[in-house]
Order: sequence, then structure tokens, then C-alpha cells
Amino acid sequence: MSKDLMSQPSTLLPCDPYRIFICGSGGDGVLFTGKLLAQAALRAGLELSWLPSYGPEMRGGTANCSVVLSRQVVASPIIDQADLMLIFNQAAWLKYGARLAPGGLILADQSAFPDGPGAVKLKADAQIHALAAKQEAAARLGRNLGNMLLLGALTELLPLFSIADLLQCLQHSLAAKSPELLELNEQALSLGQRLMARELRGQF
Repeated sequence: MSKDLMSQPSTLLPCDPYRIFICGSGGDGVLFTGKLLAQAALRAGLELSWLPSYGPEMRGGTANCSVVLSRQVVASPIIDQADLMLIFNQAAWLKYGARLAPGGLILADQSAFPDGPGAVKLKADAQIHALAAKQEAAARLGRNLGNMLLLGALTELLPLFSIADLLQCLQHSLAAKSPELLELNEQALSLGQRLMARELRGQF
């Protein structure tokens, strides 16, 4: 998309560049999550890179995706340390958790931390938020849409883009393919936003 077609940046980056690492297993929607996040950031007027990676087993094996956001042209899509990690399961945390930068933020499914997030040893000034995303998606929507819940929750944590940006990108991706799946994904995004808002209110 050309620069003149993009909106002027209205988002606030915690740092620039802002490095996001998304990880889970094949079938968790890792790559779609990263792609949707990147599209929403583009709508918000940011420069970005999107770099997907599969494990050798594909579905059921490891999968990860790196997204770098900036107000300038992104110099490299490679992430050694992540400012934000979206983690979908324990295997992904154990394999990739060391990539979190000091002061970084983790947004994860609760299954990533069987002993609870309070038992996790984090780097200096790092923060962690864990939601029962997969469980809530299965119970309320009947689908494995925990990735969409976490993406919706992210809009409550950081002003990278709005829930409206995500919904517009989602509609563009799914409207022609499956109206039913589009509606379920929209519901999952909104549910994740509400759950994170409730958790944040409980902290104060």
C-alpha cells in the first residue's frame, strides 16, 4: 500500500522500532495472527515487516512470526529480543521465552504457564498478562480462536492500533471466504478486548 493511501500515524509505540514475536504450534493461528496484526498496524499508519516461520512438522509443530513496527522504514525483520511476545502454549514459552527483552511485555494463553504466571521468572521490569483465551473461545464460541481473543486483548494493553482497525482487516480477509467464520472471529476479538479490560480493572 502506498504511503499516500495510508492514514497518518495515530498510534503510540512504546519504543521504536517495536519488536513483536508471536509463537505457538501449527494450527494455533500464529501466522494469521501476525498477518492481521501487521495489517492493522499498516492501517494505523506505521511502517512494518512481517516474517513467518514454520517448524518442520507444520500442523502440531512449532510456528512463530516476527512483526517489527516503526515510524521509519524497518531496517531488518529479524528479532533477537522481543519487546512484546504473544505466546499460545507452554511449549512455545519454553522454546522462545528467553527472547523477551528486559522491560518487555508478555501476553499469553494461561496454558503457557501451568503453575500460574506468578511463578514465572521474568527479566528486569518485564510484565506478564495471561488469559484463559483458548478455554473461553471453546466455551463461548465453540471454536479454537484463542489467538483472536489474545489479539483483541492486545488492543486494551497497548495503543498500537484500534479494535476497529483489526475488524476492518479481518473483514477484508474473511468476508468473501466464510461469513460465518468472519462473525466468529469478530466475536472473539471483542471478547478478548472485554476480558482484558476486566482484568485491568481488577488490578486497581
